[in-house]
Amino acid sequence: MKYFDINTSFIVPGNVDLETGNIVFSGDVIVYGDVMDNMIIESLGNIYVAGSVFNSTLTATGSIAVQGNVIGSNLYSGYFGVLYNRFYNSSKQLIDILGKMVESAKLLMNEISKKNMQVRYGQVLLLMIENKYQQVWGIVKEILSVIASLQSHNSNKDDLQQLKHYLELFLQPTNLVQGITAPKLEDFMRILREAFMKVALSQETHVQIRISQGQNSTLKSNGDILIKKEGIIQCDLYSAGNIIFYLDNSVCRGCKLEAGDTISAMYVGGITGVGTRLKAGQKVTVKKMFEGRIMVDRYSIDIFEPVEDKTFDRNSFRQLA
Repeated sequence: MKYFDINTSFIVPGNVDLETGNIVFSGDVIVYGDVMDNMIIESLGNIYVAGSVFNSTLTATGSIAVQGNVIGSNLYSGYFGVLYNRFYNSSKQLIDILGKMVESAKLLMNEISKKNMQVRYGQVLLLMIENKYQQVWGIVKEILSVIASLQSHNSNKDDLQQLKHYLELFLQPTNLVQGITAPKLEDFMRILREAFMKVALSQETHVQIRISQGQNSTLKSNGDILIKKEGIIQCDLYSAGNIIFYLDNSVCRGCKLEAGDTISAMYVGGITGVGTRLKAGQKVTVKKMFEGRIMVDRYSIDIFEPVEDKTFDRNSFRQLA
């Protein structure tokens, strides 16, 4: 299986499966086939799948679009992936600790200079780590572990090489003492901050998940969720924006839907026997609902008999009350 890095896109011309391995990429990921069982795709960008997704997890800081079915899978749009989240948290910790170490090192080097003593800057750092900041070693190992995973799946393998070099010095006391100066530590912190900010700023403000149909899956989006075709069965959907079903005959059965703004559904409930719950911050509209519960803001109503072409919002609930 070949991969092609065009601009900032990682292109898979066939399926994502055990042969390709999981994909972690700092840009868009485009899959022309299916995502097969138990695979992971993490993207600092968008994910596009021309086929279907089976029993897998897709996480993107941007949007996710799946042309086919989503079955037994988890899709997260507008979220960090597991690896990038580990990198983000560990880098933040290390940046905070190094900032304190820099200030303390300045004071110590000034005192040493007053006494006309010759001590390497790296030796001062090593003493501080050994006596006060021993957690640095664990954090450095965590970041190196993440970098190894990122580089194994990222075609731009040189991006994190300089950062890796500096991190490895902290695990080699002799090299740390001999190789780290105040300017080099500042350079290391600059590179670490740049990598940290790349992750921190990668999440887009306007994201969406777009699928044709889904079953037994969980979809979470910091933006909208759009169901383009047949609908969903036994799925959990969470949207900070809207959840919209496009086809007039699309179904929503045995599902839990929660939207920060509006839910616009067609045929809700029926057949499965599993209760359907729709919760929205502003409004729920249904073409036909057989049974289930509707919640808007702090109001709720249980549907036991079919209703058609109904809109539920704060005003309609006040009128019912």
